[in-house]
Amino acid sequence: MTKRERQNALYAAVEKAVATKSELTFPEAVKGYSVEVMQKDFLLPELYWMDEKRNVYQVWCRIETRSKLGLPGLFVVGSVTLDGFSSGDLSMITPKTRYQTIV
Repeated sequence: MTKRERQNALYAAVEKAVATKSELTFPEAVKGYSVEVMQKDFLLPELYWMDEKRNVYQVWCRIETRSKLGLPGLFVVGSVTLDGFSSGDLSMITPKTRYQTIV
């Protein structure tokens, strides 16, 4: 599997978790993907989305216990701009708004 295919699989997993407000489950194709750890929170490097004002975002994930069984899971809890401003807004996390360079 190419790097682009792995990245697309991860984009799809994040977008599904946001759309369904469910736990983020990494697809088998991206096992071993490294995350950027910030205390109890995580950013997923190399995945970016852009809003209508052309602000670029990364998703902000956190390990939380939401299940009735009390088991922890990884959830998308917000978004962060590249200059560090955070938001709970996840409306731009869709396949149509994936940020890609044109080089």
